[in-house]
Amino acid sequence: MNSFRIGKSKMHGLGAIANRDIEKGAKLNHPDPDIDTSFNGYNHSCNPNCKLIPGRLLVLRDIAKDEELTLFYIDCVGPVCNCPECGGRPIRKARAKKKRGM
Repeated sequence: MNSFRIGKSKMHGLGAIANRDIEKGAKLNHPDPDIDTSFNGYNHSCNPNCKLIPGRLLVLRDIAKDEELTLFYIDCVGPVCNCPECGGRPIRKARAKKKRGM
């Protein structure tokens, strides 16, 4: 069984949804091993649960079944982030505020 499927996202449009519980540190194959960070099947989060590494996804924290797999891709989302962490604030300001612990 595949670790995830592309399905309806609670965040935005379509997204990668976990088919099972996935443990931190797992390395998942994605549907096309030639895909780079421009692949739009994963939605952005400022608190991502995955990181894209060459040909795979690295799971950064435990992911529950039916939870969406997310990546941090500041250069692809434009000046405003609508993820639950930022709530529509400009990305660079929200990210800097988060780093300062605010």
